[in-house]
Amino acid sequence: MKAEFINGGMKITGEDIRPEIVFDCGQCFRFNPDGCVYTGVAHKKVLHAEKTNSGLFLYPCTQDDFKNIWFEYFDLGLCYSDIEESFKKDGVLAKTIECSKGMRLLVQEPFETLISFIISANNNIGRIKGIIKRICALCGEEIEFEGRKYHAFPKPDVLAGLTEEQLKLCGAGYRAQYIRETSQVVAQGDFDLFRLYDMDYNEAKKCLITLKGVGPKVADCILLFAYGKKNAFPVDVWMRRVLIGMYGFEPKNPAQAEAFAAEHFGEYAGIAQQYLFNYARINRII
Repeated sequence: MKAEFINGGMKITGEDIRPEIVFDCGQCFRFNPDGCVYTGVAHKKVLHAEKTNSGLFLYPCTQDDFKNIWFEYFDLGLCYSDIEESFKKDGVLAKTIECSKGMRLLVQEPFETLISFIISANNNIGRIKGIIKRICALCGEEIEFEGRKYHAFPKPDVLAGLTEEQLKLCGAGYRAQYIRETSQVVAQGDFDLFRLYDMDYNEAKKCLITLKGVGPKVADCILLFAYGKKNAFPVDVWMRRVLIGMYGFEPKNPAQAEAFAAEHFGEYAGIAQQYLFNYARINRII
């Protein structure tokens, strides 16, 4: 992977990164396409991500921002080409590589990821994006960029200050109670999201599921997409269908699915999950 600072942005070459794969696979809800450019907000910054003939171009992007934010955000320290080679040993997983080339697992901010995946429960991507957009517009910090107004994801204390009725008006429904109560716990310092970085996967998962609105699947998503714990393997009804349809394995409970993933995919089970999900989505297996 090579990064070159040019024209106020950063051009990344050497690793195939496709924004339409990265941002449309259900791991992130703040980026949307505008032609061949995906634009969104992360870390209180507006970012354009464009796939060009020579690589991925991130704009605006200073050298400091690339080093301190976007290098980790796009997981650029990990060689996905090497991981894909290991996937070829699995005949089923090998079939997913071609259509999923360009995938990266984002490393997102913990609080935003926590609330986003509470919202994601029993929901679809379009509705999730809409709810989050309305919540951010209601109480997120305003950012003006290139003549347009964007909003950062609200801080825990700000989100905790909303009423359930305000959250329901944003479309959160029954999740409004979970969002408010969990935000309050984090804002008051009763739950330290940052200590999960130092925990192993099992310990961190046990901690997360003590929060309102966080079950095993939501916890796995948070651990995978915020904490970089790539052995996390989120299983919902869709992934269960993938395991049945592509592997002939029907898990009776989440623990069986977790054990299957650990045995078959090992330390990169979470990346395998994204490749399988993307392949199944494109080929209408789910």
